[in-house]
Amino acid sequence: MEPAMFKSRYQVLRLIYHHLADEGLFHVFRVPSTRLFNNRATTVQSAEEVRGQLHLLVLALLVVVLLVARMMILIM
Repeated sequence: MEPAMFKSRYQVLRLIYHHLADEGLFHVFRVPSTRLFNNRATTVQSAEEVRGQLHLLVLALLVVVLLVARMMILIM
C-alpha cells in the first residue's frame, strides 16, 4: 500500500494488521470535532487536544489487548 493513499488533513490513529491470509486490513480512528467535558459539548480547538484524545484511545486499546491476553493465558 502506498503512503499517499493514507494522507489526511486530520490527525488519525491507523491500526494496520494481518488476519490469516488477509493482508492490509486496517482501522482508522479520528477524534470528532466535539467532545463531552463535564456533561457539556465542547469543541476540540487545538492539535494538542487531538493528540491527547488519540493518546487516551491508545491507552484504552492497550488495556483491552492486555486483558484479552490475560484471559487467554488463564483459559489455557
